[in-house]
Amino acid sequence: KDEDRVHVDISQVKPGEGGVVFHLQDRGGYYAFTVRTTDDSDEAQLVLWKAENSDDALLDDSDPMLSQLWKTIATNMAPRTILGAVSTTVIHGQWVMLKVRTFQNRIQCFMDKIKVLDTAAELPAGGRFGLYANGDSGIRFDDVTAESNHDLDFLGISDVRRHVVVENGSFFPKRRFFSL
Repeated sequence: KDEDRVHVDISQVKPGEGGVVFHLQDRGGYYAFTVRTTDDSDEAQLVLWKAENSDDALLDDSDPMLSQLWKTIATNMAPRTILGAVSTTVIHGQWVMLKVRTFQNRIQCFMDKIKVLDTAAELPAGGRFGLYANGDSGIRFDDVTAESNHDLDFLGISDVRRHVVVENGSFFPKRRFFSL
């Protein structure tokens, strides 16, 4: 099971983008939930996005130093697919708490303990998590935590069936000729 919770507190002193990266794969594909601010507005964008795998990704498990996401050159970033976005008002320098909760087929994103995005997505197995910062300077991170998510994700009867199939291999119990 690859269901996780990742939490990070972020303060952006200057305009830029910062957040959390999750389900990072060896060849560079990953998901991210970030907060983006600009100079001219108190408006911030909370964006859930996916970076596609890249043939020229710099991540390679054979060299531990290259598996650091901070080594990715900003001008050579993998293309983004926006999965969801919302706008909110923040004050420059304000701390915000970002949290991501993943299930096998869903991503939930929170800001300051309020769910802001809930998106269906078939997530890859495994992966790592990390922090994302893109800006000249001034992004601070604090209180980073990651843990397994043991909550069951039931939105309807189809989710109950899916869970049973994933856990047991079939929905209907196997018939036995003799019960002992």
